[in-house]
Amino acid sequence: MKKRQKKLWKTGYESRNTDVLLYSDFNRDETEKMGFKKIEDIQEYVDHRISQNGKIKITIVPTGRFVRLRK
Repeated sequence: MKKRQKKLWKTGYESRNTDVLLYSDFNRDETEKMGFKKIEDIQEYVDHRISQNGKIKITIVPTGRFVRLRK
């Protein structure tokens, strides 16, 4: 499973056609600093950006310090 996960990360970073967004801890202040009222708004924004360009749908998974993007 680790190999597969690593591959997804690598693909995300190397592909110029994919928006890879990393956020540190999702606390309220940081979320608001980014201009979003709720964490769900960030997910919507990402989905919108990707659907606009016909890209892969990415799910934001809050995992402690970083947010993992699941394709």
